Amino acid sequence: TKIQEHIIKLAANKNSTFGLTIDNFIQCTQESSETNPAVVTRNVRQFMSGMKNYLLTQGEANLDELIHKEQQKHDRRNPLPLDTIIEGALYECVLKHLRPHLYQCYTQHYTRSGDLDILTRNMKAARRQTPADLGIKASIVPPTGSSLDVIRDFLHCMELEHAPPKKLEYLLAAVSSIYNSVKDTGSNESSTLSMGADDFLPVFIYVLAHCNLTHAEIEAEYMWSLLNPLLVNGEGGYYLTTLSSAIHVLKNLENTETTTNRERVPSVSDVQGFMKVAIFNERHGTIVNKTLPVRQDMTAKEVCSMISHKFKLANPDNFKLVQVVRGEETQIPDNAFPQVVRAELAAEGKPCMFVFKSKGSKVIRPAAR
Repeated sequence: TKIQEHIIKLAANKNSTFGLTIDNFIQCTQESSETNPAVVTRNVRQFMSGMKNYLLTQGEANLDELIHKEQQKHDRRNPLPLDTIIEGALYECVLKHLRPHLYQCYTQHYTRSGDLDILTRNMKAARRQTPADLGIKASIVPPTGSSLDVIRDFLHCMELEHAPPKKLEYLLAAVSSIYNSVKDTGSNESSTLSMGADDFLPVFIYVLAHCNLTHAEIEAEYMWSLLNPLLVNGEGGYYLTTLSSAIHVLKNLENTETTTNRERVPSVSDVQGFMKVAIFNERHGTIVNKTLPVRQDMTAKEVCSMISHKFKLANPDNFKLVQVVRGEETQIPDNAFPQVVRAELAAEGKPCMFVFKSKGSKVIRPAAR
């Protein structure tokens, strides 16, 4: 867009306050002794947010006039996505130049911790396992041949991209290709409709291993750290969490060289990053159990928002998440972390289940399982 072109030109002008600030930040980041990727990416994210605020409030080189002119071309029903436009320009001004440094920080960090070696070794081991060994149902045929090549290309493009939203787009394109190429011989429905999280995760693990995406953890953390938080509330966040959970499973695979145990992959509901939730339909009086990707640091409010988006429910603020322990129902505070709640209750020997329902509804309390 014209706004992005204007910002990118402004960044290239070292005589401008904006351009000089960008240049100094990039140089300081590259020369800094701080190499912890969590710290470095947090600083980058905060800097970009600060620069975005500067451009919106101060403007420079008639940027405010250009923004006003472009806004006039839009109406209330189709407003100018100004935040996204400026964010995109900052990816070009900042991340395009810092991506090699950030990846070096990530690679050094995961090499020192041993995680990169573990993931590489376990992906190699997973490729020697059968689909059934990885937890894929006998009726489900995972992607192979040209279908797997298409998915591999999307994942490779994701690795090369520097802009987090573009990375996420390539991840979602890979996910879509997986759904479209998987064959479910036990269902008359399309695989997209019939394959839930319980079935998708093992297939996704199979795909990551056979595509040899050894830097998968770097890709996931890069996106989590640098994406605009607004982009991880919906489908993008759902499948980004799925990627993180698949990585967790792969890193915890047992060495197939030293064991004949066929149950090498834990149940999806037991995996850190996934959680079973009973969704109550007040209109029909029914309860449907769903396995959903839920990170350790997701709040109850964020979980409700994700479920509302996933199942296309209006007014997400009208719903709540409750825990049911030994028949007793308690609402989980909006700022509490359901995965932490579950772990604490499990440590106390108390089985727990979660129910998602509207705030005014009454539901027959199901037994925890």
